[in-house]
Amino acid sequence: MFEDKYSFMASAGSEAATPPAVRPERAAFTDVLTVSPNPTLSLYLGGLFDRYGWTVVRRTRRSTAVEFLRENPTAVVLCEAELPDGGWRDVLESCAGRPGAPAFVLIGDRRSQWGEGASRDAFDVLTKPLRESDVVWSVASAWHQWTKAREKEGAGLCSDA
Repeated sequence: MFEDKYSFMASAGSEAATPPAVRPERAAFTDVLTVSPNPTLSLYLGGLFDRYGWTVVRRTRRSTAVEFLRENPTAVVLCEAELPDGGWRDVLESCAGRPGAPAFVLIGDRRSQWGEGASRDAFDVLTKPLRESDVVWSVASAWHQWTKAREKEGAGLCSDA
């Protein structure tokens, strides 16, 4: 029997939360889109979720992230504040108001970005330096909220194909 993807959150006390290592179904959507011009951070974030079997797509620019989001259902966007060809606001606005819009998690350098992120309906704002347990908890929570909203809408999220 497979664990619910978020059962780990209930016991995430002082230890880092760890998503289950097995993903029971093939999804018809991307779990996490990371948007970061920093190759080290991008690889770290991708590897963090890859090891749990989540589908992860990496983009380094606003334009390629927006293009990907137009064509691919995505649960969570994890986006750095500063991008080479624009900023996080452009990525967030590109999917705002669209059916099935992804949950958005901002990675910023300043605590002041928290207020702006919250006012623009970002699910969460993480400030650097990042803690692995915070990243996992935030993205897992955003994913959970997104999938529950899709279930309520009656959208088919998983396929056996």
